Amino acid sequence: MSDKPTHEDLKKRISQLEQEVEELTKISERYRRLFEDASVPLYQSSSDGEILYVNSAVVRLLGFPDKESLMHVNAGDLEDPEVRRKMHEMLRRGEIVQGYETRVRRYDGSFIWVRDTSRAVFDSEGNILYFNGSLEDISERKRAEEEIQKRQKYLESVLEGAPDAIITVDSSHRVIEWNPGAERIFGYTKEEARGRALDELVARSDVMEEAKDFTKLVLCGKALNPVETVRYRKDGTRVDVIASGAPIMIGGQLEGVVAVYKDITERKRAERALQESEKRYRSLFERLPVGLFVTTPDGRFLDANPAFVKMVGCPDLETLLNTPVLSFYHIPEERTTWKRMMETQDEKVAIE
Repeated sequence: MSDKPTHEDLKKRISQLEQEVEELTKISERYRRLFEDASVPLYQSSSDGEILYVNSAVVRLLGFPDKESLMHVNAGDLEDPEVRRKMHEMLRRGEIVQGYETRVRRYDGSFIWVRDTSRAVFDSEGNILYFNGSLEDISERKRAEEEIQKRQKYLESVLEGAPDAIITVDSSHRVIEWNPGAERIFGYTKEEARGRALDELVARSDVMEEAKDFTKLVLCGKALNPVETVRYRKDGTRVDVIASGAPIMIGGQLEGVVAVYKDITERKRAERALQESEKRYRSLFERLPVGLFVTTPDGRFLDANPAFVKMVGCPDLETLLNTPVLSFYHIPEERTTWKRMMETQDEKVAIE
């Protein structure tokens, strides 16, 4: 009896193979449709940059008119050569590149940021057959990060250039940020100040209670309106300041405090000098034996020394201030001269 398959056996085997091919074709089509319809951009490329396959999501992401026009482009022309080289080194070692962030060029020449996740497929001898990968558009996130970085640099520039001491502390009131203005006003370097309690750095016993009250106020979530006070430098010298502060709230939680100190030492020194000068001139004004007075252009007394009050026979200065100047000029010619003089003056006039 011969083992040679009969015609019927061959026919049956062929039918089985056709069914298997049909089933494999259906499976292949399902996977192709799954690949094609995926919302995630998927690609397959060779090691030399030939694009073997992309789905519609990649075409949309890169802005090409159709799949065919994209597949005529070498992948190396779409991304940074140095980035591509580093990725391929990792892939050749059998590593999976997970979320590698890079820029790729779109059809119109513009660039977008993507996260590239890919792996190499090898043959039995360890040669690379192709790369399978996916892309994620992260352009919006990158723009947001760049905006945050820009804002951060802007705020750092403000802190660095501000003439005032701008200090941030945590919820325990320990220094986090200490700008150059704080270094200049208080004499501590940033390294010396960080991590230390702010009140212990800039307050002394005479103002410590006040400083702690200010601290409690702001740590309760309330702002400290500008107030003139005294703080101390590293060397122990007093410094007149305008202090203000505000809580730093994030998500409704107190994360710290920003404190601002404006150095007004020179202004206070000038004010004190002016007050001393005014006292000296006032004393001279009061003691001079000659009558002196000050009036407004419309003839109202503003001030007069005791000699003048006595000279005109008023019982006191208050009575004089409520008496018109012209009431002391009884001669018509003198009244006319006085009025003419007053009409030509823009400033207050003092007459002996």
